[in-house]
Amino acid sequence: MSLETPALQLYSVRDHMGNDPEGTLKKLREIGYQHVELAGTAGMSQEAFKGVLDELDMKAVATHQSFNHVVNNVDAVISEARLFGMEYVVIPWHRADSAEGWAEAGKRMGQAGEVLREARVRLCYHNHGHEFDTFDGKSAFDIIFDNADPECLGLELDTAWAAIAGEDVPALITRFTDRMPLVHLKDYKVVGDSNVLTELGNGVMDWDAILAACETAGVVWHIAELDQSETDSLESAEVNYNFIRGKAG
Repeated sequence: MSLETPALQLYSVRDHMGNDPEGTLKKLREIGYQHVELAGTAGMSQEAFKGVLDELDMKAVATHQSFNHVVNNVDAVISEARLFGMEYVVIPWHRADSAEGWAEAGKRMGQAGEVLREARVRLCYHNHGHEFDTFDGKSAFDIIFDNADPECLGLELDTAWAAIAGEDVPALITRFTDRMPLVHLKDYKVVGDSNVLTELGNGVMDWDAILAACETAGVVWHIAELDQSETDSLESAEVNYNFIRGKAG
């Protein structure tokens, strides 16, 4: 979708979601968000959560699910995707301590992704920074994706974590053309010796280059995420929404 319809990863507002999921979703809708990416259902049943989204004219476009859940319970993952009408399932985190461990993870994700693909759902992996650590001269990131069929495992690139790890983000996006349907738009700033995640446009990311690469690469959903707000997470979500919409021209 275009930059005019950004989505929000609900992990960004997990503090509010934990206290008042219905009220939080209503506030997000008032900000302008019509699309969200799930990070659980805030203690509600999937059916009840879907009902709230429907009442607000909102839609879940993707969900984050653990590695173990996806590779061991693929039928349940498919059922959730069908309930919400989602085309994407994302594994947001994994860790291994060897090249062999990462290769095995890539293979298992690819196998699960093949089953999901048959159900018209695409599996993606979301990076943090540790996937760019190297094992025998090769990054865990590359090991993962080299061990899975591109049609069975796509990428949801987290822009800030990739940049903090030293990656050229526009070049990485371009390398994953047609294999990166989702992107997490995230910014960071340098404070002393630390990298601090921040709202879009308040950091050091080259958004013109990144968004141009996203367009060329065939990104479908531009998803705002901020792991930790320095102010209020709903206020940060609004800043991010307005930034993305502003880039739509």
